[in-house]
Amino acid sequence: MAAPIAAALKDSLRDRLPAEAVSQDTAAFAVDGIEPDVVVSPSNTAEVAAAIRCASEHAAALIPWGSGSRMWLGAAPERYTVALSLLKLDQIVEHEPADLTMTAGAGILFSDLQEHLAHHSQWLPLDPPEAGTLGGLLAANASGPARMRHGTARDHVIGMEVVNADGETLKFGGRVVKNVAGYDMAKLHLGALGSLGVITRASFKVAPLAETRRTSRLDGPVDILMSTSLRLAGSGLSINGLILREGTDYCHLDLSFAGGAAAVERSHREVSDLATAAGLSLGEAPPFPDPSQDVVVRAGVLPTATASLCKALMATSASIIAYPTVGIVRGHWPSSQAPSVESLERLRSDCSGVAGGALILEKGPPDLKHSFDVWGPVRSDFGLMRGLKQQFDPQRVLSPGRFLGNL
Repeated sequence: MAAPIAAALKDSLRDRLPAEAVSQDTAAFAVDGIEPDVVVSPSNTAEVAAAIRCASEHAAALIPWGSGSRMWLGAAPERYTVALSLLKLDQIVEHEPADLTMTAGAGILFSDLQEHLAHHSQWLPLDPPEAGTLGGLLAANASGPARMRHGTARDHVIGMEVVNADGETLKFGGRVVKNVAGYDMAKLHLGALGSLGVITRASFKVAPLAETRRTSRLDGPVDILMSTSLRLAGSGLSINGLILREGTDYCHLDLSFAGGAAAVERSHREVSDLATAAGLSLGEAPPFPDPSQDVVVRAGVLPTATASLCKALMATSASIIAYPTVGIVRGHWPSSQAPSVESLERLRSDCSGVAGGALILEKGPPDLKHSFDVWGPVRSDFGLMRGLKQQFDPQRVLSPGRFLGNL
């Protein structure tokens, strides 16, 4: 039955969308080795809604795409018919520099958005690795080291436009900071991987760019670096982010400072004094690109448990990158040194039983995703999430099987 349904769906898409919006060049849109039958590239929200409505009418599975930079996140889809490319929704809809607010399409590259804001001495205070598009960042709720100071996307989004599984366009919140009616509904879609609706545009608060930026690095044992991180987090210094990484003999703590010139200079001086007192060496932080590896796990733990988890990961030959003051730790392995399922289970057990947190498989080959539960055990309140999926997407049209608990 799959082939006739796919053929009928393609005909329906071609009837409702411009010819150039429907393509069968599907190879670049595979998810965990599964290719769709058709790719749709709408130019506006109305066309997004038409595409989703077609998929819903044919009970076909649809997965939204941005740049593809984070499509390895999530479990393997249980089925996959339509790839919905949002790259044409790349407009800056509205920017009010005086109000520190902005509205943009989901398909805009995050780097282009930041470049536009920089011309007005502003930025969206998020710095995730592999950011890709704005919509992809929001769907994954991605963040970077600046979250210690500025929070995550939840702290900046004030409004959102979403197309649901029936092809209806819904709007939550507004374009100004004080107009936040419906904001909680928007939060449902942050980090949901498009499983409840497809984000087509978002409004958010922006912030002034710092006058001065500077980076430094502390080298030393992981335990001392971790205790130093926690001390710095409550110091009131102009620290924009902290990244803990493994080294050959010692670990490294990269610090970024941002603020007024005098405040940054004072903060750097105080960190230097603190490093001397702790027996740590202080130098300039060289460029350190994030590793591009085949297997990646991400753990969220209590900040006080970060050091022990880093040690456990390094014992498995993982490269580690951690945001120590918020308890985020990533372990990276090349495919030639990928950990066994048993090793991953032990790490997950350490996180939940000792470190007070949880571990997910962020990236891995399909065979590993089938052997190791990407998201891990569900919580006692999972029934609420299942109920939301049933209400928002009863036919399981949107990203079926990819989210927590195979929603």
